[in-house]
Amino acid sequence: MPRFPQMNTRPIELPNFSDPPVVETVLSVQFEPLVEFRAAHFGLYWEMVKERFPRTEERAELFPS
Repeated sequence: MPRFPQMNTRPIELPNFSDPPVVETVLSVQFEPLVEFRAAHFGLYWEMVKERFPRTEERAELFPS
């Protein structure tokens, strides 16, 4: 798995919080549907990452905006 480089320094112009107002950030990206993608494909992928990400959540379909 590729790793992201660690930042060693924090830009001085950014605020510093002892109790940050945000503890989680969410990003959403939509792509064209994968017509041939099936649950079995996702299961094969999850088999590779489940030790790192053991918890799953089912969510309603997000329709394109």
